Amino acid sequence: MSKHQKILIIIALLIAAFLAGFIFGFGYIAENPFEAFRLETWRTFFQQLRSF
Repeated sequence: MSKHQKILIIIALLIAAFLAGFIFGFGYIAENPFEAFRLETWRTFFQQLRSF
């Protein structure tokens, strides 16, 4: 495996872990964990990140 392939696999795994954690956490807080896929949820998420 080349160095570039390893980097891409690591990035893909990090993104998958982030999404899984976000869905799990959102499901713990909200009633429907699949609301994490709504565009409005992500807009709110990034607006809160910018406010820091």
